[in-house]
Amino acid sequence: MKRYSEVVLNGHPDKFCDLVADRLVREICKSDPAAYAQIEVAVWSDMIFLTGGVVTGTRLSFPVEEVIRELGREIGYMAGNHIDVERYRVMDHVCWLTGDPGQWTGFVNDQCIVTGYAGYDSETGFLPPEHFCAWHFRDKLIKSLHEGPLEGQGPDGKILVVMDEGHGEWGLAKVLVTLQQQERVSFIDFTGAVDEVLRDAWRELRLKDRRWQGEWEDVVVLVNRNGPLVDGGSDGDNGQTGRKLVMDYYGPRVLVG
Repeated sequence: MKRYSEVVLNGHPDKFCDLVADRLVREICKSDPAAYAQIEVAVWSDMIFLTGGVVTGTRLSFPVEEVIRELGREIGYMAGNHIDVERYRVMDHVCWLTGDPGQWTGFVNDQCIVTGYAGYDSETGFLPPEHFCAWHFRDKLIKSLHEGPLEGQGPDGKILVVMDEGHGEWGLAKVLVTLQQQERVSFIDFTGAVDEVLRDAWRELRLKDRRWQGEWEDVVVLVNRNGPLVDGGSDGDNGQTGRKLVMDYYGPRVLVG
């Protein structure tokens, strides 16, 4: 049976928005563990929009813009990249209130659906194997962007895997990677480095779990099939919180629409 999964890197605009919201909520809860925090983030070009509501027992005094810029620097949105977090204009429309958070948290009751996958185990983090594989490639690419053959490239990117599942074995059929690169870097050298990282990641998967079958030479590998991607990040695509969260934690077998 054909299985498909897609994940994005931290420099993808949607993922960046998720990470900004998560970082802000984390900082808020450091000041007040009982805080009510509902934050939405949107990004386009060099603008970041914050909306939502926050209630804490004491007045907050942390620099929102600096928290966002620190996160951007960690991801790789720095000088020399097409997207530089220092150039972002942050428009904070969050309703920051001081009071009893319990007046809000005691009555907010968002509904959710929890999904589990019977038949998979700790070797795949109890996730479907195709999604575990996509995340494995993602982790290795991100590590390489910071300290490896791809250092300084990215950080925007996307990975799609196509896998064959059957009779207790998993075969990798195709990997499609779209990854932002520096304009000064040779496209041939860049795609070769991406293939090297993916090849090592596949070898590691096979060594740890014998259910992964097949040689890397038999996998169809497509890297930036439309040519060099230089203007990544929010300059070419808008971002918004929530678009990637279900996909990240459950994979494509959860129907959302």
